[in-house]
Amino acid sequence: MRWIVLCVGLASCGRIGFEPIVDVTGDAITGTGDDSGTGDGSVAGDGQQSGACNMAACASAGGACMNGICVINVSTNVPVTCPASHDCRINCTSSVACQNGIDCSMATHCTIDCRVGGTCNNEPVQCSTGGCDVYCRVQNTCNGGTYTCPSMSCPLQCCASLTCNGVSGTTPDPTPVCP
Repeated sequence: MRWIVLCVGLASCGRIGFEPIVDVTGDAITGTGDDSGTGDGSVAGDGQQSGACNMAACASAGGACMNGICVINVSTNVPVTCPASHDCRINCTSSVACQNGIDCSMATHCTIDCRVGGTCNNEPVQCSTGGCDVYCRVQNTCNGGTYTCPSMSCPLQCCASLTCNGVSGTTPDPTPVCP
């Protein structure tokens, strides 16, 4: 019985021995190294690719990397800053959130999601040349804000009534898109 299990186990592994791996041209693929499993595994570079999210920089801003974007969930009235050279999604999740300024001036792009009544009111928002998309999803959001948009690319998506009143530096999008 033991021999049957051993033979079946070896056959299911696909091969026995340590033959060289051969590519589709029939040439053996060779390399150097030993079987100790040691090595530093390092690769040259700064750890951030274009469009990538640097976990340490994002975490220091209070966020977490998700699909290459630094996602920052804000529930208190504190200033929010997107890390330099990052795409950020800033979710304003309580009635006092995102009222003390959002700085995306060094970011690649920011998406600001004002999803609770009272968020994003009377705040300064600084955007980079990559712009900001601001979603004012419910009543009493995005009122009285001052937007600094070097590229004039800060469309306000006013998705509900009583939003986007008294803003300066940008204008509400006449045909809001509210995904």
